[in-house]
Amino acid sequence: MYYDLRYYKDQTFKIGGLGGECIREYWIDNPKEYIDKCLKRASNYSEELKIPTKNILEKSFEELQKDYNIKDQNLPILTTLLYKEVRTRNHHSKSIVENLLSNYYIIVPLMDKELYKLNRFNENIEDDNLLITLIFTRYCPKLLDFKFEGRRSINKETIKFAKKINEKYPLKLEKPEFLSKTNEQMKNLTNKNLTKSNNSITYNSINKYIKEVFSSNSFENTFEIYFSKKLYHNILKYVNNHNFYPLQPVTSSIGVLKIISDVNFNKNKFNNNIFDWLNHFIKIPNQNRIKNEIFNQILQYNIARIDIKNMNNNENNIDILNISDKSSKINSPEWFNGDKGKGYVIESSINNVSIKFKCINDGKLNITLRSKDIRDKLNQHFPIYIDYISFIVNGEEQLNKNQLISHDKPLKYYKDVKNGEIIEVTLKWLPFNTNSEYKSDITQLKNEINELKSENKLLKNSINSLQEENEIMKTKSYMIKNLFKI
Repeated sequence: MYYDLRYYKDQTFKIGGLGGECIREYWIDNPKEYIDKCLKRASNYSEELKIPTKNILEKSFEELQKDYNIKDQNLPILTTLLYKEVRTRNHHSKSIVENLLSNYYIIVPLMDKELYKLNRFNENIEDDNLLITLIFTRYCPKLLDFKFEGRRSINKETIKFAKKINEKYPLKLEKPEFLSKTNEQMKNLTNKNLTKSNNSITYNSINKYIKEVFSSNSFENTFEIYFSKKLYHNILKYVNNHNFYPLQPVTSSIGVLKIISDVNFNKNKFNNNIFDWLNHFIKIPNQNRIKNEIFNQILQYNIARIDIKNMNNNENNIDILNISDKSSKINSPEWFNGDKGKGYVIESSINNVSIKFKCINDGKLNITLRSKDIRDKLNQHFPIYIDYISFIVNGEEQLNKNQLISHDKPLKYYKDVKNGEIIEVTLKWLPFNTNSEYKSDITQLKNEINELKSENKLLKNSINSLQEENEIMKTKSYMIKNLFKI
């Protein structure tokens, strides 16, 4: 990876040739051939990448067809356009943004999609300088009067023709917000924040840091929430076996997880410093990988699952504002969401978590406490018990004593909520332990049998009493009959 470690005190501008790939033929496959190649490369990492890779490429080709009014969906020109409009822009734009953070602004005419449509040998003008003249006209008109070596200058007719072209196809450029910032404000956005005062930061130290983050047990566990173990280890294998930019798949992985984190936590999981998010992975001590596998097997016995859903219609949802467990697993699976509402399934293993969220639309809030969904080799639920010690909603305790809960025997809480209402939930729990009050199904059945026996005994006593009363009534009836005979 390239890293620009410089910072320019004064704003510096440059017109460069970045993006020269846009004016040459490079990818010559048709879309189907190119997609097949990419799917083969994706499967080398993991089969799970094939479907999203195929979806992204097909969607990109569809959009290019619309933009360029191309009817045949399998023309090689679409693959060329994919290279120019997607790959090249994505590749070079990262460099442009990085230079921006160094207070160094690169103007890149060759990434102006209108420019490379130009027929440089137009019958109306025979001048090889037409392209550069148009670039100057669009980006820096003062250069049109610049005297080059040997006092040469651009032909007046060429300038006039370039201006006509620019009037017909004007440069559509909205002034970005950052261009209005002062130098001091820009410094707060830049990599000045990343460098140490003694300038000891180097390319090697950055690469070492990124590799340390990716190689940490904590990052691996977080990565495997969303992707397979096979994919993680294949990326690690790539890093260890390649010398030419070996961290490319690593930086992509970090980028994807950061986007997931921002989406899940509404940007409030961590503060504005991205290094808080990266550093939290390496703050958690690494363990021996064999021990870590054992630890992960034991850990599932301590995972509390919290299902939160805002019920009413398909527009109902919640917006997670903050969660204290930065390594929690948060999902919003399709099976959990539907016409009656949406929400999140949260899993945490730190025994104490606070979750703050906002309700979207009026509805009935449903919070369900469970243990982790664990199944045996026959796909049958294996009962894991979590001992919930405290369950507080907006400052009010919901439990009057510890409650032992499993996945199939959850605790449910309901509350009517308004649109925009803020809810804060705090939970404390322990894994099943010697102080837990466990009542097995057998024990419960015995208790029910004993209760039935007691009820049966009471019923027998009631029957006996009725029989005694009946005998008394018979005796009284006989006496009354005899009395009437007299």
